[in-house]
Amino acid sequence: MEKMVVYLPIVAAIFWGATYVLTERVFQTLNVPTWMVIGGLTMVLVGLILPAFGMPAVDLKAAVQPNVIGIVLFAVLLARLADLSILSSIKYINATYAAMIEICYVLFVPVFSYLIFGYRNFNMTTIIGGLIIFAGVVIVIRGQYLTDGAESHATI
Repeated sequence: MEKMVVYLPIVAAIFWGATYVLTERVFQTLNVPTWMVIGGLTMVLVGLILPAFGMPAVDLKAAVQPNVIGIVLFAVLLARLADLSILSSIKYINATYAAMIEICYVLFVPVFSYLIFGYRNFNMTTIIGGLIIFAGVVIVIRGQYLTDGAESHATI
């Protein structure tokens, strides 16, 4: 089972890719706040059903303990701001460009990991990989700017 866990990020990437495309279509009818509420409600249902499949039960007592409540609230706030940002990008740019640009978040994970917790989870290969990803994002943004939205309805 442990070896299978390394494939979960790939599975998540596949699901997110499909989700972005479907969400772009949903936004032809729904607005971002409505979609966020629907997503939140479904997360509650999923969280309550998961124990039936062997996952731990929801434990809100653990989340409100004095030693973790601050970081829990801050992390949830940041997650919702990230959701709002990417969903708005999907609606007002498009799923493809939103995803291509969002991928640069991988650059910020080791930076914040180091700044907040002092973890140094990076080395020369992660730095080089991050720079390559950043270069790809710059190419995508620049290419979109040069085509002036001719290939999509994006207006960056």
